[in-house]
Amino acid sequence: MGEFLFHAGHGKCVEFMKKYNLPLLMMGGGGYTIRNVARAWTYETSIALGVDIANGRSLLGSRNMRPLK
Repeated sequence: MGEFLFHAGHGKCVEFMKKYNLPLLMMGGGGYTIRNVARAWTYETSIALGVDIANGRSLLGSRNMRPLK
């Protein structure tokens, strides 16, 4: 649940910035946990592009994804 709340909060920031209707440049800031990076950026990019991810909640809350070694 905590991971979903983290990603949901980032998603709300993207939605807020989109309201200004200006060009949007999204850049990473580091400090990521490798298993969460792809999910976070996929979710945030989908919001920036206005694309609905089918079953996005399970994407963000999946316990089956393991970190790369």
